[in-house]
Amino acid sequence: MVNSMPSVKGIKILQYALILIIMTACASTQTSTEQFANTDDMLLRGDYQAVISQLEAAKEKEYKAKDRVLYYLDLGMLHHYAGNFEKSNEFLQKAEYAIEELFTASISKIATSLLLNDNALDYSGEDYEDIYLNIFKA
Repeated sequence: MVNSMPSVKGIKILQYALILIIMTACASTQTSTEQFANTDDMLLRGDYQAVISQLEAAKEKEYKAKDRVLYYLDLGMLHHYAGNFEKSNEFLQKAEYAIEELFTASISKIATSLLLNDNALDYSGEDYEDIYLNIFKA
């Protein structure tokens, strides 16, 4: 007769594997904030053009391809507050297109985020961000 009960050693290995997967999924990647150290001060002074220049210079380093919605929203809002309304609308329109494109996320990417963490997914924006960008474009 064959014993169909899993061994204690097998159960322990399975438990450790599950704990490892859960811990990995809960971990977040650390983001660098050195590039934006004085951003708050510039914003409080109303020096929006300096912040725009800072973000544009940091695009390749700080904004990954998966963060393009965030990049476009940031630049769109900064241009809006700087009074550059055409540029603002241009970036907000790009953000809206990217949100629509990312709305149809694939099942495999969602499964990846469940196993790892949400940083594995492209940032597709929140529903309210999609609404707000249309308000600011008006």
